[in-house]
Parts: sequence; C-alpha cells; structure tokens
Amino acid sequence: ALNPGANQTYSVTLSLTRGLIPMATEWDALAKHINGTERLDETAAELSTEELQQQQAQLLQGQSFQNLVICNENTVPADYAALPAYVWSNYVVGDVFTAPPAMFASGAACNGRGPITKNPTLNGSGLEVRPLQINATGDPQTPYRYHGEMARQMNSHVVTVHGPGHGHVAAGNEVVDDIVVDYLRTGTTSVNSAPGLH
Repeated sequence: ALNPGANQTYSVTLSLTRGLIPMATEWDALAKHINGTERLDETAAELSTEELQQQQAQLLQGQSFQNLVICNENTVPADYAALPAYVWSNYVVGDVFTAPPAMFASGAACNGRGPITKNPTLNGSGLEVRPLQINATGDPQTPYRYHGEMARQMNSHVVTVHGPGHGHVAAGNEVVDDIVVDYLRTGTTSVNSAPGLH
C-alpha cells in the first residue's frame, strides 16, 4: 500500500525461496544467493530469448496440466471466504506463498468449471510387486500426516524419511537412493525409515 506497483512476485530471491525450501540439498545454495556470495539466477541471464521463451512455454504447460487435473477431479467445493485472500495475495502484494493455495481454495483456479470425472480409486491389490512409498516427516507440500490413506489403499511399503524435503530419490540422500535401487533390483525392501538431510 505504501509502495504502489510493488509486487513480491518480481523478487527472484522470494520465488527461489518458495521453490527451494522443500529441497534440503539446495538450502546451502539458497543461503549463498540470499547473502550475495552466489547468484542462482545468473544462468537465466545467459539464456537466449529463444531459450527463455522455451522455458516459459514449458512452465505454462506444466501449470496448465496441473490445473486441468485438479479441476477435472475436484472433490472440494469452493470456499468463497478465501476470495479476499486470493485477490490480495495475487493482485495486490503478489505473495508467492499464499497466492496459489488461496487461488485453489477460493475456486478461482477452476474459474467455475465443475469436475468432469471423479478421483480414481486407488487399489494395489492387483499389483505383482508391492509399491514403495517414500514420505518425509517434514515435507511442506505433501504433509506426512496424510500419507496413511494412500498406503492403506495401495498396500504400500512405507519408508519414512525423518526430516525435510519433497522428493527424495536422486536428491542427495544416499540412504534413500540405496533403498530405492535395492527395491528396483529385488522388488522388496525391509527398511522402514531413513534419515533426512538437514
């Protein structure tokens, strides 16, 4: 309000923070970016106009695909009480943390489109190999407290990673990588937990 035209979405550092917080292996690089000793956005400056346009097109495709899946299988009615937060976060301050959740919670993301299909029912009973499910206790995007229902429906073997992170395979956690490689070779694992990266 005191700085007309200011918008948090223009902040490279804030956008990088939102994107990298779920990946513990990137925290050091993010800290160096914030303190000015290493710039994470320098590679973007080195890209040609054509390469930047290609990156933007890929980003738009990914966002459009996610929107189609969420809206086509939506099981949650719009919460119109979230509309003020949606407007404020998206059009006034550009809060990169609250804008996406408010957009979906308010129903604005689906723009009045109703679901055209139901969520598929998960059922692992017909699988020859028991699925491996990896969940972290500190995952900000898929909270650990919700992992049990999918594990029950799929009869998954759950490996709990004790720590932060969203996505753990080939992300710097050698213990998880070894578990996954062993599972891919044998179709099974006896491991139920792994340390997270801090």
